[in-house]
Amino acid sequence: MATHINDTYVSDRYIEDGDYWRISNLTVGYDFKYLWKKLPLNQARLYVTGQNILTVTGYSGFDPEVGNGNNWAGGIDNGFYPAPMSFLIGVSLKY
Repeated sequence: MATHINDTYVSDRYIEDGDYWRISNLTVGYDFKYLWKKLPLNQARLYVTGQNILTVTGYSGFDPEVGNGNNWAGGIDNGFYPAPMSFLIGVSLKY
């Protein structure tokens, strides 16, 4: 049984730079009580929260955050879907 050349030699053919910069969580809000002092509420806050808003990378795969390092394939991109981008808009009222 002949062994293939890739089975015996180590290669860096598929290694690429996985550096990235990501905004994972960001919340921006404003309390309208500062704008309208006579509101009958202690707080009237409007906010927007975003998750995985921006990823800056030169990596060619779906997501540069591959593998978890806990198994034999840690750090290997197996084609998992990237973390989803999501937004939440909310209102917080306190009496």
